[in-house]
Amino acid sequence: MDTAPSAAAQPSSSSSPPPEAPSTSSPPPASLLPTRKRVKVYQLDTEGQWIDKGTGHVACVLDQELHGMCFQVKSEEDASVVLLSRISPDSGVYQRQQDTLIVWSEPSGEDYALSFQEAQGCQDIWEELEDIQRTQERLPAATSLPDPTLGNLKVIESFLLQHNGTPYGKEYLTQSLSESQFIQKLLPLLNDCEDLENTEDLYLLSSIIRIIIFLNDSHIYETILSDDAFMNVIGILEYDRDFPNSKASYRDYLNNDAKFKQVIPINNPEIESKIVQTYRVTFLKDVALARLLDDGTFSTLNSMIFFNHIDIVSHFLQNDEFLDKIFAILNSEDEPDKKKEVIMFLHELCGIAKTLQPISRNAFYRSLAQHGLFSIFEYTLGHDDTSVRLAATAILSNILDHDPSLVRSFCLAQVRSQQRPLIDVIIERFVSETDTGLRMQISEIIKVLLDTAGSETNGGFEMAVRNVTGAGGTPSAEAEEFLGIFYESYISKLTAPVRDLDTSSLPKVTIDETVFFELGENLSSLCHHICDLICFAVKNHSYRSKYHILGSKLLDKVGKLLKAKESYIRLSALKVFRTCVGMKDDFYNRSMVSSETFKLILTAFVETKARYNLLNSACLDLFEFIRKENMKVLICHVVENYRKYFDDVGYVSTFTSLVQKYEQLQEVQKSDEDSATTPSTLKRDGWEKQEDDEAYFNTDDDDDTENTDAQGNASIPEQALESTADSSGNNGSLVPKSADAPKPPSVLRKIEFVKEGSSVVAPPKLVDYPDDDDSDEEDLISSKRRITPKRKGSLVFNVHKKAPSPINTSSIEPGQNDGLPSDTAAISASKRGHGALESPDRAHPAPGNSLPEVEPAGAVPPTTTDTALSSLPDTENTPLQVQGNTEIRKKVKFS
Repeated sequence: MDTAPSAAAQPSSSSSPPPEAPSTSSPPPASLLPTRKRVKVYQLDTEGQWIDKGTGHVACVLDQELHGMCFQVKSEEDASVVLLSRISPDSGVYQRQQDTLIVWSEPSGEDYALSFQEAQGCQDIWEELEDIQRTQERLPAATSLPDPTLGNLKVIESFLLQHNGTPYGKEYLTQSLSESQFIQKLLPLLNDCEDLENTEDLYLLSSIIRIIIFLNDSHIYETILSDDAFMNVIGILEYDRDFPNSKASYRDYLNNDAKFKQVIPINNPEIESKIVQTYRVTFLKDVALARLLDDGTFSTLNSMIFFNHIDIVSHFLQNDEFLDKIFAILNSEDEPDKKKEVIMFLHELCGIAKTLQPISRNAFYRSLAQHGLFSIFEYTLGHDDTSVRLAATAILSNILDHDPSLVRSFCLAQVRSQQRPLIDVIIERFVSETDTGLRMQISEIIKVLLDTAGSETNGGFEMAVRNVTGAGGTPSAEAEEFLGIFYESYISKLTAPVRDLDTSSLPKVTIDETVFFELGENLSSLCHHICDLICFAVKNHSYRSKYHILGSKLLDKVGKLLKAKESYIRLSALKVFRTCVGMKDDFYNRSMVSSETFKLILTAFVETKARYNLLNSACLDLFEFIRKENMKVLICHVVENYRKYFDDVGYVSTFTSLVQKYEQLQEVQKSDEDSATTPSTLKRDGWEKQEDDEAYFNTDDDDDTENTDAQGNASIPEQALESTADSSGNNGSLVPKSADAPKPPSVLRKIEFVKEGSSVVAPPKLVDYPDDDDSDEEDLISSKRRITPKRKGSLVFNVHKKAPSPINTSSIEPGQNDGLPSDTAAISASKRGHGALESPDRAHPAPGNSLPEVEPAGAVPPTTTDTALSSLPDTENTPLQVQGNTEIRKKVKFS
């Protein structure tokens, strides 16, 4: 770094050079303080020269020997104290100069200077110095804690409150409490106050203990959490001045209810103490001090719990012998009480692992899986004791929160080995569970297992799981396989309570002249969660859920629940229908139409009697969604069949708008029917049907070779031919079209022979809108002209095409269509892109037959437009006539 400024303030006059800041050529070790508090210490000698006393890091600390706050500089080389100077309360003693220098004079007359490496470090120490000086002005005359007695508790509380206001006062209190063993002397006063029933002193004790705890010092925590002190600390915290008429019973709970049990001896005193300490810290955080904790204390206690958890889990993961003994108890058939204790131990252990980092959790669950963690669920999920079932459900939930593919892989391994899979056990427990809270948790477990959208590899843990369980394949493949097994074998078992529901045997109840059936608490809870799972399946498993709904007629069964007495069951059933409609899938729409679902929904809506409740609003939301999304099938079905249910509903506009939407659909349908009933004697493009054209096709012959008619004229070859063009764009020889060439679109082509001179009725001209991309077409369209035949007796060969083929403009060579009308150019490009005109009734000509070329007529340049037509034999010229936008007529002279 750069050296300090060139002028340094000195207490005594001297012309010696100023002290220099420490160099950055050799940075301090990382374990030391930040570099911004790195300083050089200088002392002014008798000759007026600044002597370098060493380089280190400065801090403001409390020193008991000097009885106050001091400047302390420790060497960066060996951590020895380079400078220890008590801070004077007199603000005029210290001077700050040039951003990096602090100089002062000791009471003994020695002059010192601190030269900082960074200006920010100098600023920080200067601010701390000012705070200390202000604090020292407010401190009372006493500089040490009074001895704790019943007579001076009020003085002690005042002393602690005064020093607790600043960081330096907290540091002073921390050192004083540790060195004087103040806490050990204070705690015995609890028994004296309780014996004397001195409530005011008990409140003072409670206030003093809270101030001490909120100092957030690790040494103080170790003292109050020790076996000798903790019960007295908890006893003092039972008293609270804010609640004078009530007293907590923390000691009774800890002595009678909270017991530390070891299923198997841990044989490690350090781990045992950490387990006990973690419990006590948790009790303080969550119970005794829950209302009073500040952010600093809460963070400190959480840190203690977190690091203790790491040590505890690491110990058990490394102790394979201990885990073997634990799971051996679970696999034995004896000692049911011991098994319960093991389950509770694993529950606690998994709860601890939930707070660990992902890597640590990976190692934890991998170790437990190798020792047979999943084998416990078949026994524990069906246990008679609710606490055991609750613990097993919590363990399974913790595993799924970490990685659901672990459980799926285990289920697949069980199926492959022809064992009962875990998913079957879970579903059975879901159906037979009597505790509604546990059933809800199991329902969430099923959802997590079926939610395969995020089933991706979880690092090396995923591979480790498959190695342990014997499952193979990628995670996505495993997820699909798991879903396939579930929908094939277990979905029916899951939905059976709703599908097999017999409402006739259930008790009936009449409310407002409406008869409902009563499900009861357990069956109501089960049906509610099944409806929730059906909604989940519809949203996430589209085609698999459709098969089950169609095959089991599930929507019909769910519709029965709309007559249940319990309102939330009717809402659950309505939620299923709303989910199906929300998918906007014709399958669900048709299913609901065929099962008369809307009749049940509208009946339930009418039974609300226009009350402003959730069921009424949910029904209105369903029909409003149908209207807004314009679901024509459902709109027509509802209005045509069930209009009587909502004709009188006037307090909302939902059904009025629905009827209006229906009438609009009917008008559109009627207009479509009217347009469909127009005479079919005209083609779509306005040309009249020509019976001669149809007769011509009916009299075609199918010879493989070139055929002639009765007058000796040659007929058109059947096989379309391709034209090979040279690089200049001129037509080359005609060759048969290969089998791999692209097929032309299927259009209707009609060929008509007319004698020259006969009147040819031109088709009505169509409106040709200009194309923005090709402005040249407008000029081409305006240049359309009729080309007449040259010789008498020639035949006109008409080609009718219903719709133009798409134009492949990329295949048109520049100048290739010069002189042709735009329609001709377009059709020419179409023929080049899709092959020549073909007739499916005719045979292909022999590849060896050569056909004479067609001589173009007039100014029309030779192109590949008329590939098939130009293959006609003995043709002198090819007059071209273009009329309209969709029809071409060619006149061909036969010799």
